[in-house]
Amino acid sequence: MASGSEEASRVIYFRSIGGGLHEYYCINCDFLAEERICPLTSFTYERGTGWTVTDDYIYCIGGIRETEDLEYTVSKELHKFNTRNPNSTWEIVSARRNLRWYKPLVFAFGRRIYVIGGDRFSPDYEIVDEDWTHFGEFYDLDTQTWHILSLEVGDIEKFGNFGTTYAALMDKKKIVFYSFGGGSMLFYDVVTEELRYEEHHPNLELGKKGVRQGLEGCMYLDVLFRVARNMKALVCYSTLYWFSCDLCLYGYDFCKGRWFQSRSLRKELNWPLSLHISQILAIPLLFDLYNGTFLVMAALDRKKLGMAILAVRKEEDSLDVSVQSSKIAPVDTLNHINPVDGMVYGRNYRGAWGFN
Repeated sequence: MASGSEEASRVIYFRSIGGGLHEYYCINCDFLAEERICPLTSFTYERGTGWTVTDDYIYCIGGIRETEDLEYTVSKELHKFNTRNPNSTWEIVSARRNLRWYKPLVFAFGRRIYVIGGDRFSPDYEIVDEDWTHFGEFYDLDTQTWHILSLEVGDIEKFGNFGTTYAALMDKKKIVFYSFGGGSMLFYDVVTEELRYEEHHPNLELGKKGVRQGLEGCMYLDVLFRVARNMKALVCYSTLYWFSCDLCLYGYDFCKGRWFQSRSLRKELNWPLSLHISQILAIPLLFDLYNGTFLVMAALDRKKLGMAILAVRKEEDSLDVSVQSSKIAPVDTLNHINPVDGMVYGRNYRGAWGFN
C-alpha cells in the first residue's frame, strides 16, 4: 500500500485534443481540490504523436508533419517540456531517433524513454523502408543516445500485424497487444525483449456476432465495441478495463478468457454521454489510482470535465463498483476539452504507471 507521502506526490497528467492543438494538463489525485482546471502547455497538433512524463518533463514524439515541399513525413524529433517551470517552452532534444513510425506507444522506464512501433506512413506498405526494419527503440536520458531494440518488424507481423492502436502498458515495462478481430494477444517485455503469443481469445472478438462470456446481459455491446476500439485499455493485473458510455465498467480477464461487467452508475454520476454509435463524441478515460481505486473522467460539454473515483472489486462473475467521490469541474481551454490519454505520475509511486 502506498504511504501518505507517496499519495501526496502522485498527480495525473492527461492530454486533450481539439482545435488544432494538443493541450497537456496536470491535476492532483485528490481532484476534489481542483476548482478550475487549466492546461500546463499546448503543442501544435501533429497526427499520431506519442508522449510520456518522467523527471517532471513531458516528452513528445512521432507525429506526422508537413515539410517545406508541402509533403508529409513522420518526425524523428523528440520534444520536451519542463513542467516545473511555468515559463517553459518546448525544446528539441538534440539526438534524433532512428525509426520513423507514427502513433507510437511511448513510455518511460528507469532512465529510458521507450518508443515502440506504431503505424507506417506510406501509400504502399510493401515499399521497403529502412526506418521500418525494427519495431522499437529507447532514448537513454543519461547518455543522450538512441538504441534500437532487437525486435524486428517480421517478429510482430507474423502474429497478425499488431500495432500500437490496440496496445497498453501492463507493469511499467511489459506491453500487451490485443486484437478484437482475431481474438489473439501478444505480450512483450522491453527489458528482456521476450515475446509471448496467445491465440485463443474468442471472447475478445467483439466485432463478430454472438454472445461473449460475461457479457450475456450487456445491452450496449455495440457501444462497448466502439469505446474499446477508440480508447486504449487500462491494464490492472490480468484484466483490460474500459469505462463505457453507458456508465458501466467492463473488464476482459485474459487469464480466464472472459468478460466482467458492473452495474450502470448512471444514477450516481448522471453524465449525459451519448449511447448512439454515430453520436459518440466523448469517451471516458480511466486511470489506476492503486489499491482498488480507479479515476474516470469524461468531457461533459466543451468546457466541463466530469471526474469520479471508483472503488472496484472483481467478484466471481461481475465487477462490484461504487462511486467514492465525484465532481464536475470547469476547464480553461481555448478549444474544447477532449481527454484522449494520460497517466498517473509520481516519483515513488508503486502502482501501474503508463498510458491508457
